[in-house]
Amino acid sequence: MVYREMITEKFNANDQMILEYLQLYAIPTTLMPSGTLRSTATHIMRSTGMYNTLGLSEASTRLLLQELGVIAPWENMFPLNQYLMLPGHGVSLQKDLELEEIEESCVNLTADQLQDSMQDLRKDWGDLPVYCVDDLTAQEIDDGVSLESIPGSSDRFWVHVHVANPTAFIKHDDPIIQYASSRLFTSYLPERTYPMLPKALTEPHFSLAAGRPVLTFSAKMNFRGQILDTKVQNGTIRNVINLTHKTLRDFFDSESDELSEPLVVGGEYSNPQAPAGKTVREYLRPEEKDKFHIMRQLMLAFRETRKKNGAMDSTPLAPELSVSVQAGTEKMKPYELQAQEGRYYLGDPIIRLAVHDNFDPYEVRDESRENLIALVMNLAGHISGKYCAARNIPAIYDGTWFDPEYGRVTSKNINTFGGEGFFELSAPLAHASTSPIHHHSLGLQTYLKSTSPLRRYTDVIAHYQIEAALRFEHEHGRRFDALKDSPDPAIDLAQTETDPDLTIDPSSTPTSILPFSKSALDAYLIHTQPLRAHLRYLDSYSAQHWACMLLFRAYYFAECPLPDTFPCLLRTPRNKPRHLDAEYAGVITNLGVNCAVTIPEGFADKDKLDIFCLVEARITAVDMATFQVTLEATRFVKPFERTGEWA
Repeated sequence: MVYREMITEKFNANDQMILEYLQLYAIPTTLMPSGTLRSTATHIMRSTGMYNTLGLSEASTRLLLQELGVIAPWENMFPLNQYLMLPGHGVSLQKDLELEEIEESCVNLTADQLQDSMQDLRKDWGDLPVYCVDDLTAQEIDDGVSLESIPGSSDRFWVHVHVANPTAFIKHDDPIIQYASSRLFTSYLPERTYPMLPKALTEPHFSLAAGRPVLTFSAKMNFRGQILDTKVQNGTIRNVINLTHKTLRDFFDSESDELSEPLVVGGEYSNPQAPAGKTVREYLRPEEKDKFHIMRQLMLAFRETRKKNGAMDSTPLAPELSVSVQAGTEKMKPYELQAQEGRYYLGDPIIRLAVHDNFDPYEVRDESRENLIALVMNLAGHISGKYCAARNIPAIYDGTWFDPEYGRVTSKNINTFGGEGFFELSAPLAHASTSPIHHHSLGLQTYLKSTSPLRRYTDVIAHYQIEAALRFEHEHGRRFDALKDSPDPAIDLAQTETDPDLTIDPSSTPTSILPFSKSALDAYLIHTQPLRAHLRYLDSYSAQHWACMLLFRAYYFAECPLPDTFPCLLRTPRNKPRHLDAEYAGVITNLGVNCAVTIPEGFADKDKLDIFCLVEARITAVDMATFQVTLEATRFVKPFERTGEWA
């Protein structure tokens, strides 16, 4: 470990009761609505006589807990959010015990105990190469792609997306799946990962490798961007080749921008290695280069088809915030809410923050070069969406909607969505529904995510629904129709309540074929919406926490050199008192770190500042209480203007 813990004192029962209350008060988004209950913390703080110059709040309470040795100075408190009930922290003993039981059952699970409900429908893909493109350290491999030529044709090909297939072996009401439904998706934090499904299940049985089961989404395509045919079928893959995204990017663009030297504090960062037993190829053979070149041409042609349907090419105005944390050779232990003793810490974790000095926030990059696999995954989502929509199958479809009070951003006016035009238009807003809906951004009538069943529960739902339909069609020899073959019991009951003359003979009503009815999925969407929002905040806030910690240590303690200024994209102005400098919410564009940018009174180009303009700014403060980096603008760089190959 790069730091040591030294016990300072033991807490008695009264101490622990008070400390547990203070921790619950200090946890972000705590479930403490009572004003009387919340005000108790400020009285405790004030009685110490040590924090009279500070605002008495959750932030100053965290400082007290740090100085008592209850929490480490660097501790990320966001995983303790009681809405999330993440395991390992003692927030929910019930969830901790539930996970222990599930993990134990998965450890003891053998291949013989996994019965394949789709064994009669599996296609053996034989020697067809399946390329799994992911990060070097990825352990859960959800998907792989392959290209199959069609005999006698030089411009038509099958594009296959092979996806991990746990749903064929685990029933939808199994405790493992029920636990996954409460987790929604795997959460990747800089310090640790909270998997949706136990690694003891996914890695030895379902993560893609030779001989593993898959659910394959296939499209027959030509170079005009037309989808001539689609298939969805279960199978087994034999010839698996692991590649990295960097290998593909370097192939499509040998002069692609490399990352600059990262910012590192705390010591030397050890680059993680590939998991044991995983072989990753760092090059493409000549025949593979031809395949990926064809696949890219097909995706470019499909993009033109989607553009005719209103698809909008846009890329983030800042890179993804990429921050990593290491504590030495051992992993950081999860923080436990039950504090029985105080600690003093010697040393600090190693933090690394990626730097993208060549990133241009206005460049709409060619995604077929930057991330071809993402485009192929979008195709798979369209195939699964079409399959389910054609059969009236309820699932968690993704789409978009527009705020009716504003004009719509379209592919024709997107170049004006910045500067003065920002407040006149509404960008497409994400929306999920149990019925097919239009996805304006992608230019697709139906879109159903289905390529990450090891990491995303909505994909698990899609697989269960699809496989139920596949089994029905195999048995009955006709297309499945959910409205006729698997009616929603809740809807039928509602119809009998509103129409007294309508009677339903239970003996004549087909047994439910689908594992999930539309009414059940509607209820699930409503029930999980708050949790889904909190989990998204967890990922982004945790990354911001560790980035701020690095900049705090670099700025105040000179643990690593920082540039004099950073490029900052201004987002929206903030309301400030007149006697204070104007301020914008912004983002440091070469780091991806959210920030506040103040505009000094004598700033030369104040009249040029607008939404999404770019300025240079220098750091003036890093506040770990609010996780905010504050910078002061020093120079106006340029206004908002979309550029690039896809602009």
